Amino acid sequence: MLTAFRPENLLRNTAEPVYGAEARALIRDKVVMVTGAGGSIGSELVRQAKALGAARVCNVDADEFALYSLQLSLDGIALLDDDDYILADIRDTVLMDRIVRE
Repeated sequence: MLTAFRPENLLRNTAEPVYGAEARALIRDKVVMVTGAGGSIGSELVRQAKALGAARVCNVDADEFALYSLQLSLDGIALLDDDDYILADIRDTVLMDRIVRE
């Protein structure tokens, strides 16, 4: 059976993303909110925002276990007592308005 070619299979490591100066300037020292932070795409966005030097990354998700898993993978401990991990449903406009204001 043939498998798709992937450079990391040949190189035995993963490729590091390359960011231009504009991407770094857009994120560095800013507060970033990622909704759906516990999902596969959201958690990658969180990691990239941190790598680009965001001052703070607010991780919002409606799934408590997803937030727990994200915090565990990033911090090595998951108590969900950090203000950067926010359990919220983005459809709750009153709550989201409050989160953005804070």
